Amino acid sequence: MSVLKSKILEVLGWSEVEFMDFQIDMGMEFLEHYISEREHQLSRSHIFWNWWRSQWAIRDESLLCNKWDLMGYELSLALYKDVHCGSFLATEIYPTKTILDQSYMDMITEFTHEELHKYSPS
Repeated sequence: MSVLKSKILEVLGWSEVEFMDFQIDMGMEFLEHYISEREHQLSRSHIFWNWWRSQWAIRDESLLCNKWDLMGYELSLALYKDVHCGSFLATEIYPTKTILDQSYMDMITEFTHEELHKYSPS
């Protein structure tokens, strides 16, 4: 676990599982508002999730640089949730064309393999 993540967990009083659940929930909320579908195929892309975690870490670093951890528990928690709100972020940050293209290519490849296995002799 990174030092950054350890500090965030300490301030929030969260376990690593609670942190990851929140990160995934906000990623799904982001996709719902960015693409207008909750269960979009992009949610299965490791490339999207790598980008999402990278963007998340940038926001976490910014929070700590701005002394977020000294605001007290209730304010820190509220601000943390606001800064990582998926529906808001869908209007503020955007995956690059490369990330989207590679994610879609991976999805098409996966779909093609699944379809080929359906019809190939066993």
